[in-house]
Amino acid sequence: MSGAIGLSDPGPAAPLPERRPWYRGKPLRRLQSLVGAVVHHHPHRNLFITAMPKSGSTWLARMLASIPGYREWIPTYITETDHTLRPDSLRHPPLGYTVTKLHCKPTSEHIALLNGLQRPYVILFRDLRDAAVSAYFYLHGVYRHDSAAPYRTLGAEEGIARWIDERLSERIEWIDGWLRGHDPKWGLIVRYEELLRDTLGVLHGVCDHYEVNLTAAQLQRIVQRNSFERTTGRRPGTPDAASFNRKGIAGDWVNHFTPALKERFKAIAGDALVRFGHEKSSDW
Repeated sequence: MSGAIGLSDPGPAAPLPERRPWYRGKPLRRLQSLVGAVVHHHPHRNLFITAMPKSGSTWLARMLASIPGYREWIPTYITETDHTLRPDSLRHPPLGYTVTKLHCKPTSEHIALLNGLQRPYVILFRDLRDAAVSAYFYLHGVYRHDSAAPYRTLGAEEGIARWIDERLSERIEWIDGWLRGHDPKWGLIVRYEELLRDTLGVLHGVCDHYEVNLTAAQLQRIVQRNSFERTTGRRPGTPDAASFNRKGIAGDWVNHFTPALKERFKAIAGDALVRFGHEKSSDW
């Protein structure tokens, strides 16, 4: 598992925002964040998430950044296609309280870093069938990187088949690697489906893992403020193929997987869905 730490393929990953000093862009908001960090007394300065692309990590990060005193932060050297972590970034995060979400691979370096810090972190992934569908629509209609060009001319079945052939194995290795490598004392496994089904309960568990104490009313406000409907203006299940937040549901794969796609997927994934807790058997 040693070697380069960043993602070997560039997508599908959310375009990274421009990094600016805290005093530029939205100075009042930045100043309020830093003042809030002085007022609040959380046990951990940085809440770190490593996530499979398109698995709800932007949503989870935004909810965590809604905790009083916290703000989102990504190291300036991180690029759209390279999420290689330098150890000092997490050992010495910037002033205040921050939330960092990246798509880090489970290399020996990353595993040693996150477990060695002896601070809580979260590992987030989703059903790989839904990942294939979500990735196709993202690459087909949203993502502008050159790597997405082949998908823009493909229909759903062809595009999903291409993603299965090109990227499914790597996603399986990503989940397997973190499941094997994380220290359960520090690394909390979260599945996107669980986060969707019981957002309030899972967020409560995540905050407990990070040792952040919030009232039930605070948790409820955070969930409501960051809901799919409030963020997009659409009810979950109402699609927008041109949006980063396309549909906001789990299980959409049943609407797109043909028998041929099922066989193609099973030929590569084998019993992966059972190992990852998404199926009880390979007969699906």
